[in-house]
Amino acid sequence: FDLFSRIRGEPAKKTQSALDQIKNSREEAIKELFSRLTTGDTGAHFEAMVGDLLIAMGYTEVEVIGGKDDQGVDIICSKRDGLSVTRYAIQCKCKKLSNEIGPKDISNLRDNLSSYQCQQGIFITTSRLNATAQQKAKEAGKEPIQTIEHEEIMNLFADHSIGISKETIRYHQIDESQYDFLRASKKT
Repeated sequence: FDLFSRIRGEPAKKTQSALDQIKNSREEAIKELFSRLTTGDTGAHFEAMVGDLLIAMGYTEVEVIGGKDDQGVDIICSKRDGLSVTRYAIQCKCKKLSNEIGPKDISNLRDNLSSYQCQQGIFITTSRLNATAQQKAKEAGKEPIQTIEHEEIMNLFADHSIGISKETIRYHQIDESQYDFLRASKKT
């Protein structure tokens, strides 16, 4: 039977066990979240989700500032490491995989770090950076820009339950640890 299809009222499939469906549910949820994020104008929603992710990961002073005049910075936040606090400027780009990110977006983020009094920049996208943008992010003699691309951001969303929920499924069996008679009388 097909556990998830049955919940949605769809006819049962006999090709996957319930355990296989549970194992595959994460990948299916990630694909569905990506599809919904990249359909229509969801840039502001993506920025809000990244903001929620940063909070879940322990960043503080998270402020989503995106919009048309954001100067290449959608979110600013801070993170304490021991005695020092680092301020981050984050640029978010919600695009389909076919729309790769170019070097201009990386340069724009780097050029505006000081405008927001930030020490480091992070570029986060649902797509991927092209080769030139990857080189620009690591350009010698300049502040490196950290990048989080498609697979990594989608897995971070799933790991921290941002846009994807986890449900506990209970499996019941005899508990032989508490009663001797349960261990002794296994039926064959």
